[in-house]
Amino acid sequence: MPKFDQTPAILLGKNQKNTVMKKIVKNTIVGVGLSIALVACNVGEMDSTAKSEAFQENQTHTSNVNSRIAKERAYGNANQGDFNREMQAFANRKLIRSGNVKFETKNIQQTEADIKWAVRKLGGFISFEQQTRNEWSIRTDIEIRMPSSTFEEMLDSVCSGAYSIDQKNIKVQDVTEQYVDTEARIATRKMVEQKYIQHLAKAKDIEDVLTIETKIGQIREEIESAEKRLRRLKDQVSLSTLHVEFYEQIKKQDKEAPNRFGKALHSGWAGLENFLVVITAIWPVLMIGAIVFLVIRRYRSKRD
Repeated sequence: MPKFDQTPAILLGKNQKNTVMKKIVKNTIVGVGLSIALVACNVGEMDSTAKSEAFQENQTHTSNVNSRIAKERAYGNANQGDFNREMQAFANRKLIRSGNVKFETKNIQQTEADIKWAVRKLGGFISFEQQTRNEWSIRTDIEIRMPSSTFEEMLDSVCSGAYSIDQKNIKVQDVTEQYVDTEARIATRKMVEQKYIQHLAKAKDIEDVLTIETKIGQIREEIESAEKRLRRLKDQVSLSTLHVEFYEQIKKQDKEAPNRFGKALHSGWAGLENFLVVITAIWPVLMIGAIVFLVIRRYRSKRD
């Protein structure tokens, strides 16, 4: 048999194997690249989705916060409106403020001067004043009327001169309902009065005229009484009242010195009165004794 050279065939087989291996490697690389690309796309889509969801969640949270803030502002405005209305209603209340204070002072004259200065400063006036003195103390009573808006300041000024406060009472009386009722009653009675006046102008019978005039007189008395009551309420509301009683104790030595002198003077005068009484009682006896003495003396003189 003829012999063939097998070297080219072996080389050809090796080349084919190399070519196949290269294709496999290439395909593998391409596959891996495609896989990486797909994974990257999925990751990008997931990241985009997450970002979108986060954005939507953030928008929702912001909307909720804004809604809550708006509600809180509306609630706050409503509360502020209620508060303002309550404050306005309180400011329109008709209140009568009054009080009384009793205290000891170490210098009654200075305390009285300070109180009167405070009264002038705060636009008030003194409606009553009285001073008494005994062997133990000097006492002054003062009633002060001042604008109701300065009541607390007046009270502080008065108490600033106290050495020791014995009593302090403050009273605030709400007369708003009574005030409003009185105003309404006056307005109603005036309307009734005007109707009776109109009837009086149309009345022709004497008896009707007298009846209507009597009724008008009764209504007028009711109106005047209500107006007097309203004026008193207005005065008490606009001007507060503070009764102040303060005293200074007299020192013991200051009391005893004049007392000793007075007692001595009284005792001396009493002794003089007693002496005169005794003299007056025995003057006849003294007169007889004097006559007897003179007679005896003259008789002895003649004998000598």
